[in-house]
Amino acid sequence: MEVVKSNTPVEAALIILLAICVTTITETHFAIAWRKLHLKTGSLTVVGTGIQLVGHLTLAAKASIEQADKVLFAVADPVTAKWLQTLNPTAEALPYNTNNQRRRETYREMVDRILAEVRQGLNICAVFYGHPGVFAYPTHEAIKQARREGFRAQMLPGISAEDCLFADLGLDPGRNGCQSFEATDFLIRRRKFDPTSALILWQIATIGNLGFYQEEIQLRGLNVLAEVLETYYGSDHEVIVYEAAVYYPVCEPVIQHIPLSKLAEIRVTLVSTLYVPPQAPAPVDSEMMARLGMSFVKET
Repeated sequence: MEVVKSNTPVEAALIILLAICVTTITETHFAIAWRKLHLKTGSLTVVGTGIQLVGHLTLAAKASIEQADKVLFAVADPVTAKWLQTLNPTAEALPYNTNNQRRRETYREMVDRILAEVRQGLNICAVFYGHPGVFAYPTHEAIKQARREGFRAQMLPGISAEDCLFADLGLDPGRNGCQSFEATDFLIRRRKFDPTSALILWQIATIGNLGFYQEEIQLRGLNVLAEVLETYYGSDHEVIVYEAAVYYPVCEPVIQHIPLSKLAEIRVTLVSTLYVPPQAPAPVDSEMMARLGMSFVKET
């Protein structure tokens, strides 16, 4: 290698700077090319169908389904399953083994099925009912595993039951705030909550049940839930048992207004949600308002 001699310190500095730039650019380009050569083929995109048949599917989710090499789905009804097969003829139902003692075991089987296809080098679209990230262990676990193994994986948002609840009940979560818990978690962890803020409790039909739906467990769980809530709200506090409409406008959403004392007597399903309205408005901190330069205006 020929050594370039310079006559001045400035020229020497410029030569050194140029050498550093060339080396850096070369190393950067080499690193990018190396990564591209070693990227694993195969990818995972997880999408949701939303709650209402066809109408809630986003354009991004629809495109992912249509363009996938293979579609795997876990949806709530056979009509949606048939429709997915019209979008992509490779569409196939994920295994859902109800013989397992725990739901988590079934969810792991679903994750294994999804990852097996990704490892084949295919671009997989996994389709789930509602929002794919809400009460959906398999979706999050599949994405984590795929990324750990070097595959590209992403989740696209969908319309959830909570979105439908806000619309159907006329609830603005920004007005009094909104607390949301899975019902069993709410009870066994004794979650702290504010009775002056809206409370949403999910999966009230499977309280205390780690497996699949059983009516006798449902009744016991609702009794316990009602007892706990009554200590904060009173037995006469009106609550709403809610179910979003899947086939709207053919079917309307289920909106049952009942006192807390009647909660254990009401018929619930796997998609029933409990909405507990605020007990009373939270008091305003006048000192804090003064610090913020706010003046009190009584709400009408």
